[in-house]
Amino acid sequence: MIFLNVFKRIEDDYGNSGYCEVDINCSEGNNWQTEKRAVCRIVKDGQSHCTGTLLNNTSLDGRPYFLTANHCISTQSEADDCIFIFNYESPSCGGEDGSTSQSISGATLRATRIESDFVLLEFTHKPLSTYNPHYAGWDRNDIQGASGVCIHHPAGDVKKISTFNMSPITSYCISSYYPQNNFYLIDKWIETPNGWGVTEGGSSGSPLFNNNHLVIGQLYGGCTNHNSNCDNPANDYSNYGKIFSSWNLGNNSSSQLSDWLDPTNSNITILDGADVCPEGTAEYLNITHTINSGVVEIFQATKTIRASNTIKSGATVTYEAGESIILEPGFVAEEGCEFIARIKSTNCVPGCYPVSIDFSPEGFSPNGDGINDYLCYTVSNATSYDFTAINRWGNEVYSSSGNVSGTTACVWDGTGSNSYTWYAIIVTFANECNEQTNAHDVYVIGDGNKSEKKSDFDSTNVNNSLLLNIIPEHEPQNFNFEVFPNPTNGNFSILIKSTELTPYSCEIINSAGVLIYKIKNINEQKIEINKTGFSSGIYYIRLNNGKTLITKKIIIN
Repeated sequence: MIFLNVFKRIEDDYGNSGYCEVDINCSEGNNWQTEKRAVCRIVKDGQSHCTGTLLNNTSLDGRPYFLTANHCISTQSEADDCIFIFNYESPSCGGEDGSTSQSISGATLRATRIESDFVLLEFTHKPLSTYNPHYAGWDRNDIQGASGVCIHHPAGDVKKISTFNMSPITSYCISSYYPQNNFYLIDKWIETPNGWGVTEGGSSGSPLFNNNHLVIGQLYGGCTNHNSNCDNPANDYSNYGKIFSSWNLGNNSSSQLSDWLDPTNSNITILDGADVCPEGTAEYLNITHTINSGVVEIFQATKTIRASNTIKSGATVTYEAGESIILEPGFVAEEGCEFIARIKSTNCVPGCYPVSIDFSPEGFSPNGDGINDYLCYTVSNATSYDFTAINRWGNEVYSSSGNVSGTTACVWDGTGSNSYTWYAIIVTFANECNEQTNAHDVYVIGDGNKSEKKSDFDSTNVNNSLLLNIIPEHEPQNFNFEVFPNPTNGNFSILIKSTELTPYSCEIINSAGVLIYKIKNINEQKIEINKTGFSSGIYYIRLNNGKTLITKKIIIN
């Protein structure tokens, strides 16, 4: 037995796969543009690569289950150290490098067995809807039809596609190690217009899709005396652990797929894939408002709609729900309206949507006393906040945190502000998959006068010499980072250079020493920041992992 597709070093990335490999955006991938969005590159310890697939489950709840190979990740500590990168692909056939900015760090190991070389992980959080993820469908039958593809990241390169036109056969080449024949063998990858896709190191854990575009296994590797590169593509043999075998392999939840991919105990053998529902699509929708004449509206819910409203004559209204539509007492559809109610699967799963925030028009709510005026924001998709107020002498005078419900969040009541003064306000709103920070200056005017918001990032009248004014630069060896490009227009990347990645915070401080941006609890090896709205000048990027604080200078033109 040999592992031909073990992790490759991280240096083996763009352009380092074999010459015969085929980019996913060549013509061979035209019919696989949906499924490709489920396939991710894995980077472990910042040093090595594999591939894996985001999978759907019968609850259709969008839980981010991820299938890859046991020989890639077999312990919780390994899962903790992994970064999962979405949509790393060349934008064209044989084109330039792709972006690695869409990623998730860390996962929980749910189930694994070496007998079929599988591991099922659950990401630390759902991928953002802006990643446009696809939750791939699966087929756990043993006998499969002819043809299909493998989508993978050979040598950690941009996403590739390899094509076969045979029925996967039960593998015997490693039967002396795993006599239950838990693998499919693909021994006839075919030449296509843009190459002869095979599998390589870094392809391990990648999905085998059947001709119905469903995942049937994950890549283990080759067999003795069979190559795993472009030297002789006709002799590239690839073995895939069967979902059929992994389904009930160990008879407990930590060693089989069934408990996780079929939590409803439906006992189905095939499940279709699903995209993330459009933002605003609810599981349960309660409609109570009157719909007036001339209005055309469509209401959708993934599960249930309850309606107790009136639809006026001349209105055109459609209710669509995945499971049930309940017309409750008080519901009226007047003569002359067009009303359609139908059960229709949305074929989508709940997603995680970006946080957006806006300072409320009044700044502080107008109580008028300047002391108990609430600082309020209009928010969407946020579930929690952290708040800090720093006075003009650089002292933290107030901090709080709490949950967000609805579309308005009031985070401060002006406690302690009994005279004209200035505060730097730093607020972080978050949900399970995204953080967004808002920073601005606020004047608090006591003695019966109303508080007011100043322009964002305006440091006029601030005693900056006492507020983060002296910022040393140093470069410790155990935790370091690079900022590029520098100078920049405000759109730049931060790459962590560390063998042991631990959660860290990132702050941006202007040349006057004012903290104007902060993100906390980051686990990613690389993050992208877009602050093209900042004025030109010198800024300082400060990272802190709890043990080491590093500051570097960046110039925004």
